[in-house]
Amino acid sequence: MECFVQFFDDLDDLVAAIGLARERIRTLFLLAGVTVLSISMQVSGILLAISRPQAALLVALLLLTLVICRHAGSGRIAAAGR
Repeated sequence: MECFVQFFDDLDDLVAAIGLARERIRTLFLLAGVTVLSISMQVSGILLAISRPQAALLVALLLLTLVICRHAGSGRIAAAGR
């Protein structure tokens, strides 16, 4: 009977180890995806600034406005002043 319980304990450890390995692989794929997207956004911004400076300025101002509005609505500014 003890052998039967030990078998299920080992099986549980194996499933947990596979889950941890899967989580590491998923994290690596997510990191690679974020890196590729970040680099592609930077390169596209540089290419836009070279080809159409006015459009690049407009996009930069819109993104800055979005960041400021989002930050102002979060309530962090009032908390930082205390």
